[in-house]
Amino acid sequence: MILTFDPGVNTGWALFDETSLVKQLIACGLLTFDGFALKGIPTNVSPPLSLVIIEKPQVYEASKQKGRQKDIVDTAVRAGVLIGHVQALYGNVPLKTPTPNEWKGNVDKAIHNNRVLARLDERERALLPTTRTSALHNVLDSIGIGLKHLGRM
Repeated sequence: MILTFDPGVNTGWALFDETSLVKQLIACGLLTFDGFALKGIPTNVSPPLSLVIIEKPQVYEASKQKGRQKDIVDTAVRAGVLIGHVQALYGNVPLKTPTPNEWKGNVDKAIHNNRVLARLDERERALLPTTRTSALHNVLDSIGIGLKHLGRM
């Protein structure tokens, strides 16, 4: 099993079964931070995790910056808290921390979200949470991270 995260105020997560013939998404959702506590992190994962992938926040050149730089610092803190929780819950699982540029390049978010959706079969699309669109992109990014790792993107 592979567990992926896109950290942020609304942190997306996705769980993949990489042992099946068709490496597939089996669960996904959003978790939220309450201080240093996490609400909604998957805890009953069986078989054990073989890998955790958490997107590492990326600082861009001034001309390519999107949003406030303070948000990147806050996201980096959340990623660190997330790593601590993952190690406490699942033990010493191998961890990868790709930057957005490393796993999806410079593709526009809307275009990339559509590409992720296009790679999901009907059963996988049915797993998507019913949430406001502004938070769904975090789930789609966590799914995209997993699809990239599994060679489906």
